[in-house]
Amino acid sequence: MIKHPYPGKLIVAEGLDGSGKTTNFNLLRNWLEIKGYAVLPAKRKQSKLVSETINIAKAEKTLVPITYSLIHAADFSDLMNRTIVPALKAGFVVLFNKYIYTSIAKDYLRGQDKDWVLKLYEFALQPDLVFYFKAPLENALERMSQEEKEKDYYDSGMDIGFGPNNIQALKHFQAKLLEQYDLMSDIYKFVVVDASKPIAQQQVKIKQTVEDLLNE
Repeated sequence: MIKHPYPGKLIVAEGLDGSGKTTNFNLLRNWLEIKGYAVLPAKRKQSKLVSETINIAKAEKTLVPITYSLIHAADFSDLMNRTIVPALKAGFVVLFNKYIYTSIAKDYLRGQDKDWVLKLYEFALQPDLVFYFKAPLENALERMSQEEKEKDYYDSGMDIGFGPNNIQALKHFQAKLLEQYDLMSDIYKFVVVDASKPIAQQQVKIKQTVEDLLNE
């Protein structure tokens, strides 16, 4: 990853679905905007150039692990260059929900070589701050909406044999993702937020950490 030279800040949320990332970042966005900061929310699979192709390929189940990796990296690259970099240059605070760490973890689980995956994303900008919303697996699964629980063929890991149906595959896949997040948290020094605590308590830590970053 590349350390960016821009006046804006790139703040990232990682963690399982159902761990409260979206809720916390929505609250953080409101707080930052009240304080006068320009904020840009972002997430994976938002590239106008590639995202629709991803949706079609998933619907037709034409993605194998290597094309899954490459097409998501292409989506991220387009999003980075067309949206994230210009926003950072303009001084925005970019709140990115699930950055490359999620993509890397999913590529690992699909059997890709770790060095190859890291090289694939070496163009990515290094975040100024990464929050890891750490939730026990069962808690995260309980909090997921019905839509999240009915993840598609790829998002539940059924394409790589994680289970005979979406629900069972999702549970096994999320368990392995949790292991990957824990490993990356140690490697990349994520700021761990206990997602089992009330949102109000989580926000105290998040806001204090962000305020310290913005005041540097």
